[in-house]
Amino acid sequence: VMGVFGILDRMVLTLYHRLGRAPAPWSLGYLRPVQVEALLRAVRAPGVKTYCEVGFNGGHSAATVLIGTRAVRVRSMDLAAYG
Repeated sequence: VMGVFGILDRMVLTLYHRLGRAPAPWSLGYLRPVQVEALLRAVRAPGVKTYCEVGFNGGHSAATVLIGTRAVRVRSMDLAAYG
């Protein structure tokens, strides 16, 4: 999972570069290993079918869930107000 974060960050930086803009500080995400572990424990719990988040940013939490389990559907809502 942690290796995917670097890929996501490079994709965000490439997009901002192509747009000729500086990236918003919060668009480059990071989850500490303890946060990844807690998130995966939560979405892998019996009966969990949907993970819902408000604010996609760089997609690091969503990527963690999608990589960590196939049994959960991710629903993410974001206003995309920052690009």
